[in-house]
Amino acid sequence: MNSCKLKSSLSALLLITSISFSLPAIADSKEKTTSSAMIEKEVSLTTESSTPHISEILPEDFRPAFTRETTIKLNAIVKRSYSVINEFDTATKEWETYLSGMDQPASTEATNRFNKDQLMVLKTLNKRSKDVLTEMNRAVDTLKASGEHYNTAVLAGMVKFVKTVDQEVSEELVLVFKSI
Repeated sequence: MNSCKLKSSLSALLLITSISFSLPAIADSKEKTTSSAMIEKEVSLTTESSTPHISEILPEDFRPAFTRETTIKLNAIVKRSYSVINEFDTATKEWETYLSGMDQPASTEATNRFNKDQLMVLKTLNKRSKDVLTEMNRAVDTLKASGEHYNTAVLAGMVKFVKTVDQEVSEELVLVFKSI
């Protein structure tokens, strides 16, 4: 996935999380009644009777995606992953600039030094992305075990972002290893 698309996804995800905290989502991980189930129920009621039925949605039908504490915790994890992908993009641009600026073949020593520097940066970013992914998995496990209400779609988007960042950095590290 292109890192620009990844960043756009993150922006949208953080916006959804923020909005869902202030304007609660209907989806509920604990209850079997969802908005689609409510719609199906209303359709069956209106088709059974000759008069249209109006459904009332009560305040208890609305909930935020996460508690405030969980939102802050998960956003901090996603922010660290976002930082990794930003540093990765910067490093990638620097490497491309270095390679495009070479009019003639570089000496073996310069190439080796460049490859070692690139490898060191990628190893650091790879370790950080794996640490963030581990932390996210731990937070998800804790959230599920807590019995706390959460929006599964928003959580899945956050987890996907962190996994994608880890995957991109890991793939680049493998490519650099192969080139050395």
